[in-house]
Amino acid sequence: MASSTSILVHNNKILLILRDDKPEISEPNTWQLPGGGVEEGEDYFQAISRELEEEISIIPQQLKYLGSAPGDTKVFFAFLNDEEVMNIKLGNEGQKLEFFNLEDAFKINLTKKLQFYLSKFKDGIVELIKNGEVGDTASLGLN
Repeated sequence: MASSTSILVHNNKILLILRDDKPEISEPNTWQLPGGGVEEGEDYFQAISRELEEEISIIPQQLKYLGSAPGDTKVFFAFLNDEEVMNIKLGNEGQKLEFFNLEDAFKINLTKKLQFYLSKFKDGIVELIKNGEVGDTASLGLN
């Protein structure tokens, strides 16, 4: 299934959402990046915009496309400003929203895909969080 996901950063921390604790969903009660599936008639940017509105109640002003990840997933990025962070509210999906530095993110129950991704591409993600860009998107596992 086509999907869009986002790496949203504020004060050198990434925003994660705790998935609902429902047995009918995959990997319930685990943390993931905000995002979700592309619905019929949507492009990837429309999908991430809708998902962010549904999950965190804002669409970041500086949201930009980073690249394509395996499994037909498009990855977007934004530095969030203070006003955007103040307006973040948990929407109609998930249990909780929280910002984590990478070190602390490895200590929580992440989805398998996110745990793999953060482990394999840690250096590129650190560069992205620090600078807002990377020299080569391959350092993030993206095309």
